Amino acid sequence: MLKEKISELKILIVEDNALERKTISAFLKMSGYFNFEEASNKREALEKIYLYKPDVVLMDISLDEAQAGLEVAELIHNDENIDTALIYITAHSRQEVFDRAKITNPYGYIIKPFTRESLAISVEMAFNRKMLEFRLKESAQIFKTSVETMLDCFGIYSAVRDANGAIVDFTIEYVNASACAGNKMSREEQVGKKLCEILPSHRINGLFEEYCRVVDEKKPLIKNDFVVTDEKKPYAQRIFDIRAVNLKDGFAAAWRDVGERKKAEEALIRSEEKYRDIVENLSEGFWFVDNNLKTIFVNKKMNEILGYGVDELCGRRIADHIYEEQLEIFHKNVESLKAGVKNQFSLLLNHKKGHQVYVKATLSEFTDNFGRVKGIFAFFNHNTSVVNIAEEMESRDEYSEFISSRKLLVGNSKFVNDLYTILPSIAESDCNVLIEGPSGAGKSLIGRTIHQASERKDAPFVVVNCGALPDALIESELFGYVKGAFTDAKKDKPGKFSIASGGTILLDEIGELPLHLQVKTLHVIEDKMFEPLGSNVSQKVDVRIIAATNKNLLQLIEQKKFREDLYYRLKIVNIKVPALKDRKEDILLLAKHFIKKLNQKYGKNINCISDTLIKFLLSYNFPGNVRELYNIFEHAFVFSNSSIIDIEQLSEDYLEIYKKNVTPNRDGMVTNLPGKGFAGELPDRTINGIGPLIDKARDNKEYSELLKALELFNNNRNKTADYLKISRMALWRRMKKYGLLEML
Repeated sequence: MLKEKISELKILIVEDNALERKTISAFLKMSGYFNFEEASNKREALEKIYLYKPDVVLMDISLDEAQAGLEVAELIHNDENIDTALIYITAHSRQEVFDRAKITNPYGYIIKPFTRESLAISVEMAFNRKMLEFRLKESAQIFKTSVETMLDCFGIYSAVRDANGAIVDFTIEYVNASACAGNKMSREEQVGKKLCEILPSHRINGLFEEYCRVVDEKKPLIKNDFVVTDEKKPYAQRIFDIRAVNLKDGFAAAWRDVGERKKAEEALIRSEEKYRDIVENLSEGFWFVDNNLKTIFVNKKMNEILGYGVDELCGRRIADHIYEEQLEIFHKNVESLKAGVKNQFSLLLNHKKGHQVYVKATLSEFTDNFGRVKGIFAFFNHNTSVVNIAEEMESRDEYSEFISSRKLLVGNSKFVNDLYTILPSIAESDCNVLIEGPSGAGKSLIGRTIHQASERKDAPFVVVNCGALPDALIESELFGYVKGAFTDAKKDKPGKFSIASGGTILLDEIGELPLHLQVKTLHVIEDKMFEPLGSNVSQKVDVRIIAATNKNLLQLIEQKKFREDLYYRLKIVNIKVPALKDRKEDILLLAKHFIKKLNQKYGKNINCISDTLIKFLLSYNFPGNVRELYNIFEHAFVFSNSSIIDIEQLSEDYLEIYKKNVTPNRDGMVTNLPGKGFAGELPDRTINGIGPLIDKARDNKEYSELLKALELFNNNRNKTADYLKISRMALWRRMKKYGLLEML
């Protein structure tokens, strides 16, 4: 391998005169060359050439014998394994000596006597020439390999001319492997032969004349769908795409048989005609795009969903009609599709009139007969109830607030959609709101959504949990205090009502508020005034009150624990939030929303949920509601090391619930128990049908090792898991498998 830097060259000095060898060595050192060897005769020269493998050889022609240097040069010139640049050093001036030296293709001559500069220049020029040859050889090899391995047929041809200079045929100089396969002839059967002699169809089909124009007029040839007919088999037509360019008195051509592609295209046209009516009458929107996501076809339903006329969408990019903030979701699903994963996902599309349309989207690849992807089919299932909401609100001023608030609450249940229908009216009214529902159902989030959609959205939103504060502190937290109100009151402190002034205060768990503070809260509602603790001076406050509770306030009124007048002053608008078990449609949308949030929190890229987990989520009753669902996924994220969340990543309690509701069948597979719904509470620690499996496992090696490890570390699971080199969760499953959880 030739050195990249000239100073690193390996140089061999072949000179029989010791004094001249020393002179050459000194000149080389002065010129910055230090990596060199010396030889004084023919034998030494050959040994060091083969062992030292020099980049440059400075060769004395005569050596110890007449013209012995030439003999060494002729030997290495004829040896393909020797790659060196030869420079002759000689005092000879006879023409016959130079003629013999030329045959060895030297890189230069240095006539004795010479100077240091002439020696250095000769070595540098030899290096530059050698480097150029090396690069050209490398490029030629790359080109040859590329051409030889390309799928298209390729050939090089030289013109055969008559006495008048007219082209009568072409000699085949080179054909690649694909051309050999296409012509059904070996390279030996073609190279050196006349093109039209072995392929007479070139004259019949006019291709020979096309090639003549390429050579004589020096214009490239581009032919698509060129039909070639074999005179022996006129019924067997072949179709080619052909490209040809001029070379020196010849041409290079590349061609591809596109007959099968044409058949596939014709089949596609027939198929399109056959199925167009079916697609046009689908109840779903159908959108067909190419690999650049440009529209090829949309059906009538798709035009109807987006409000466009026939052919208005053709040629447009599908991405231009997707709500900007959801483009990332769409492109991620396109990438998942390329990886072989199909998903159904929610999407917002832009209607022609400017509002957004909610759809369920599914993508599928369209491939030709050869399995090559030619585009994407997109199916859009239109949710009419959501669209009606958007259309009704289209001309209203609060529509932009509606769209932004849609980001806060996630769901597609009747409750969520009905809530969004009335949300703008609630937001603009500035009245008090009472939100009732079980813990963890999202009451606080609904309160925040109302605030965000109201004119108070730029002012504070303050949340107070009335059940989290002791009676002694809740008054000072809500209404504040003045300096000296009690022993530790060193200075004035504003309460939550003061902080929320101009905005919204959410009184969470309002049913826990003591009766004497209910009176004070009623005074705030009626008079927009209150007195801080320790003060007789009333303060004005402009605040909207939203209250939330998980208790039955009417029962508390009957028990004299809640004021009836406060109840009705709060309940101007009453929102009853159903438990998550009563709005199953929201579960998977919430799951996707939580996955997105947790991916950002934990820096992971989880994008799938297993079918087993989906069935579990849709069957479970969620006593902890939305908060419990979030906790389930956060636990799964901690233990997941792949892009899919499966049932195995759930905590032990949920795995027990799952195991409680499945049973092994005869083949040892696990199936759902018919009629078994989840009760939403933790079961006892028994699993149906697992006993026989435990008995069968008693004698195996895994069970023995597990039992010994537990005994060794006195049932300490952390130490046992470390000893067995498994995770704590894997240890739990193994103990569960052999019934050791109940025993230990």
